[in-house]
Amino acid sequence: MHRKVLFRGRSLDDGQWVYGSLVIKKLSDKNSDYQIYTPDGQVKSVHRETVGQYIGQQDKEGVKIFEGDLISFGNPERQYEVFWSQQVNGWQKRIYGSVSSSLDECMSEGWVVVGNIFDNLKII
Repeated sequence: MHRKVLFRGRSLDDGQWVYGSLVIKKLSDKNSDYQIYTPDGQVKSVHRETVGQYIGQQDKEGVKIFEGDLISFGNPERQYEVFWSQQVNGWQKRIYGSVSSSLDECMSEGWVVVGNIFDNLKII
C-alpha cells in the first residue's frame, strides 16, 4: 500500500502556505532550514513552527486535514486542535486545556476545518 506523506508550512518569503515534501537541512549544531519541495519543483524555506503533516483524512467538505488545524462540529465556537499524540501513537483532537480524544469518530460525523492554530492564535 502506498500512502503519500504531505506537509505544509508558511513560507519565509511571503507567508503563504506551501504544500509538498518536507526536507530538514542541518545548517549547524543549533540551526536547521525547514524546506518544502512543491509538486511543481519549487523549494521553499518555511517557518519551522508552522510545519504540519496531512493526517490522511478530509473533512465533510473535502478539505484536507493537517496537524495544527482547528476542526468543529455543529458549534463553530467549540473548536478542537488536531495534533499527533506520542502517548497513543495516533492523531487526536483537543480543546486547549482539556483532555484529548481520538479523531476516529470525527471523520464520520461531519466535522469541518475552520482554521488552524497559526492563523487563529487567540483561540488556542
